[in-house]
Amino acid sequence: MSEKLGYAILSALIYGSWAFFANGGDDPTSAVSAGVVQAVCSFGITLSLAIFSVRVFLFLRPPSVSISLLVVVSGFSLILYVMHWIAGTGRIFVTILPSIIMGGLFCFYILRKEALIYAGNK
Repeated sequence: MSEKLGYAILSALIYGSWAFFANGGDDPTSAVSAGVVQAVCSFGITLSLAIFSVRVFLFLRPPSVSISLLVVVSGFSLILYVMHWIAGTGRIFVTILPSIIMGGLFCFYILRKEALIYAGNK
């Protein structure tokens, strides 16, 4: 758990900083708000992404990496978008795009690993 917590903290720092930078040309309050929202979301999503990805994968019959990836990435992208929309972030897509890309790659890695384990247990 401590390793996941470390990744979540690192994710919060990196993507929160990016969100602040991406919105820095706007009102300073908006930039800080975007950074805080992104940091909180990145922290929570990083902690829950692996667990949620595997659960979606195992729920499907037959398990599918591509459908699981689509469901999970769409879900966390929607969460990020809505949270930034509520917070009034000016450049939502620029703010969340790095998180979506890296989160999607991380999710793909987890799902491929799970698919190999699943295939070996058949």
